[in-house]
Amino acid sequence: MRIRREKEGPHYFRKKVIIVPDLFLHELYKVCFVHKAIILGGALLAAAIVLSRGNIEYSDMSEDVYRYYLLENEGGLTWEKVQYFEEKKEEYDAIFSMTAEESGLSEEEVLHKKSNAMYTYGGFMRAYNQVQYVLGRNASDPEHSLCLVYETGFEILL
Repeated sequence: MRIRREKEGPHYFRKKVIIVPDLFLHELYKVCFVHKAIILGGALLAAAIVLSRGNIEYSDMSEDVYRYYLLENEGGLTWEKVQYFEEKKEEYDAIFSMTAEESGLSEEEVLHKKSNAMYTYGGFMRAYNQVQYVLGRNASDPEHSLCLVYETGFEILL
């Protein structure tokens, strides 16, 4: 802030305050370029984007459900595991064919159950299809039987 006195007129001793607009720009220059705040912030942001490869937070419900079912039933395929997957498939089929009249629930509750089941259905069907593939493959070649293995975890890491 500069203070100067007016030299003309009856108010010779009155002080007039003038705010210099260049002061703000000078302080902005000093903070941003002399202290390199913008350059450092830009470099950190670029490094974060490059290191994360665009996947800042990867969460896929279908992949999580698929991983859950396969890790829970990992190993050799037994008839108990096949029955477990068949029972789960029947549960999903029952939910998707459910109507408000048959179940005694309101239409909103039926829609809510169906929408909740849709979140996990994709992952379950991937696991179910893998069980069916392993079952068919083991039936055709019993000497070289396959196991249930969660195999897509490495794709997320790459």
